[in-house]
Amino acid sequence: MRDLDHPEAAPSVIGADWLAEQHGQEPITVYLPTERVIEGDSEITVQLVRLPDGRTVLPAFTSLDALVGTLGGQQPWIATPQDRVPEVQQQSSADDVLWDPPLPDELRGEVSR
Repeated sequence: MRDLDHPEAAPSVIGADWLAEQHGQEPITVYLPTERVIEGDSEITVQLVRLPDGRTVLPAFTSLDALVGTLGGQQPWIATPQDRVPEVQQQSSADDVLWDPPLPDELRGEVSR
């Protein structure tokens, strides 16, 4: 599904809308960068960043504007409820989550491909 408010952004790989509908509530949606998804893929891989201090972090964005502003419009992403971020962090083995990180140019290439 393409976000009509952000036509320059790649379409979402999976959305939080379905989850909200299933539970009768509207979750706080956050945006996570992912690897590219190829038709037939059954899993989505979030992209992590290794910081100079050796930690591996999951970049998380509170808006699609923030993700696109930091990583560019070609970055694949997923929208997910904010309360699922700790689970994604654990499953991806990230040491930490960085919210709306202003990634320096040398780290941007590690996320946006």
